[in-house]
Amino acid sequence: MEKETKGPVVVTGAGGYVGSWLVMKLLQKGYEVRATVRDPTNLKKVKPLLDLPRSKELLSIWKADLNDVEGSLDEVIRGSIGVFHVATPMNFQSKDPENEVIQPAINGLLGILRSCKNAGSVQRVIFTSSAGTVNIEEHQAASYDESCWSDLDFVNRVKMTGWQVQFVHLDDLCDAHIFLFEHPKANGRYICSSYDSTIYDLAEMLKNRYPTYDIPQKFKDIDPDIKCVSFSSKKLMELGFKYKYTLEEMFDDAIKTCREKKLIPLKIEEIVLDAEKLPLNTEEIVLAAEKFEENKEHIAVKFKDIDPSKKFMELGFNYKYTMEEMFDDAINTYREKKLIPLNTEEIVLAAEKIEENNEQIADTSNTNNTHLLYKHISQLSQSEGYIKMLLAPSQPQNDFHSTLARSPDYTRMILAYSHLNGAIPNHLSTDIDGIHKLTELALLNRHSNWHQ
Repeated sequence: MEKETKGPVVVTGAGGYVGSWLVMKLLQKGYEVRATVRDPTNLKKVKPLLDLPRSKELLSIWKADLNDVEGSLDEVIRGSIGVFHVATPMNFQSKDPENEVIQPAINGLLGILRSCKNAGSVQRVIFTSSAGTVNIEEHQAASYDESCWSDLDFVNRVKMTGWQVQFVHLDDLCDAHIFLFEHPKANGRYICSSYDSTIYDLAEMLKNRYPTYDIPQKFKDIDPDIKCVSFSSKKLMELGFKYKYTLEEMFDDAIKTCREKKLIPLKIEEIVLDAEKLPLNTEEIVLAAEKFEENKEHIAVKFKDIDPSKKFMELGFNYKYTMEEMFDDAINTYREKKLIPLNTEEIVLAAEKIEENNEQIADTSNTNNTHLLYKHISQLSQSEGYIKMLLAPSQPQNDFHSTLARSPDYTRMILAYSHLNGAIPNHLSTDIDGIHKLTELALLNRHSNWHQ
């Protein structure tokens, strides 16, 4: 932020979308700003300006109305070095656009230019217009530049009062205003448009970038094969101006702001996938939880007598599956997809691997061999859960488990696991009676209490 004071400069329409951002950028650069609004007593319009950094030292608010501009801007413009004319009458539902929109805009601009001439101090006027002055004609060209003008006969015939601007980030737009005001060689018209796109291209981009929102892809009365119209910023960029923002960033910033102001909601899927973008803070979550606690009894009373399936079943529908079957199917699917790391086949593979290394691991008193045994078990089973499930008393009684429980390798596996994890005293690993005792416990109790 620059501390040197420049100006003063005048910004008309300072309470609007472009005007307020332009005021902020000018204050950041150290300009003394005279901001005009229709009603200085309207705090909704004025307060955001007064809250801007450096506003106390550099900003003043002035009354101005384009419908009554004759001589009313003389005082605010007097002594200023520049004027940024951003204000314009807007009424898209006007039944008389000629008198309610077009003429006030023309008269307002002429009045400002007369006040600038009377002041004698104004070095440059930056007048903000729209794409509507460039490309409004019956048959669209492929590209437009500063030499192009809209067809007034066509405009008057169809009574158009306003048109959509080309794609440019608000920050880039305001930077361009100040860039042209300060550049000594700036002269004439400049198109400020960083991206061109059809509505269909834009809809596709938004759908891909924000898949949780239902972005329409078809538009009534708009040709799906519509061609993109290019607005060239070559003249502006040849002067040295550079755009900072991509088309995606423009909409990212817009959507982020709308979410913060709760103008558009987050969808449940996006809340789950991206918790960092939750619009709730801790305090709001706590308040929501407390509100639920206060009302849960009322909720319970309201719904306790409701049978959600009664009406459905009265029509003759019968449910086929129990709750246990629901979870059985789910667990079987998870096992097949390796999401639950336990099934008989994998346990058999672990046992076979132990058998292949029988000689190596026969001496379970050797700590290195014990670690080697456990390494094989861990690599194949990926989890202590394999061994724990084998030892659990709830494990089904079948031939596989009975055979495996009686095998020496299974005993070694249990003994090695317990030895490695300190579940039994070290001396027991070489005690033949201890091994037999451990095996007996395993057979009688399915090892539910063996490591106690």
